[in-house]
Amino acid sequence: ATQYFFKIYPYSNYGSIIDYKNVNAPEVSEFSHTKINAEDFEDGTFGSWTTYSVSSDKDWFVDNSAAAVSTVFSACINGENENENSNDWLISPRIDLSSWDNPILVFYSRWLDGFSSSELVLKYSENYSGGDPSLATWSILNFVKPELESLWTHSDYVLINSVDDSLYVAFNYTSSSDPRKWNVDEIEISGISTAFDPRITVIQ
Repeated sequence: ATQYFFKIYPYSNYGSIIDYKNVNAPEVSEFSHTKINAEDFEDGTFGSWTTYSVSSDKDWFVDNSAAAVSTVFSACINGENENENSNDWLISPRIDLSSWDNPILVFYSRWLDGFSSSELVLKYSENYSGGDPSLATWSILNFVKPELESLWTHSDYVLINSVDDSLYVAFNYTSSSDPRKWNVDEIEISGISTAFDPRITVIQ
């Protein structure tokens, strides 16, 4: 038997005018990614995700007034009229990445009112074990934030390749004066199984 390895590159046009590209990095196929965890809040709950309020009387809740991609529910936090500055968390379950390569996170977000875009921060932790998240160490993950009010925006692909074992992902909402309302929806963490073998074996 002979083993062959292949790479997939993007191309333009079609038929006799195909212009194949082989000078840049090969494409990463989205179809090779498998869902590890997904939450759309469509059952009216946080599902496998949890919330924790470090401060303020304004907590995360499931909102039925705004949702992404023609759905009904989303996770929401709004610090308006809070009794003190908010520090509120929406936290994933423990995500085991030991059997996955190239893990990525995608989701939708939007904001309403207020003037600060720094209130909602995406983070991950490798030493969180439940309870108060402020007692754990968290690192920031950058994501694409909506530029316009009420505009649902896709996060693009948030890479979390630096983690080899397991982690928690969280949306941390902090506020001061004139806070914004934030919604997040259609959260999905996916990866390529380490058992995936792209080789093709030709039996002659």
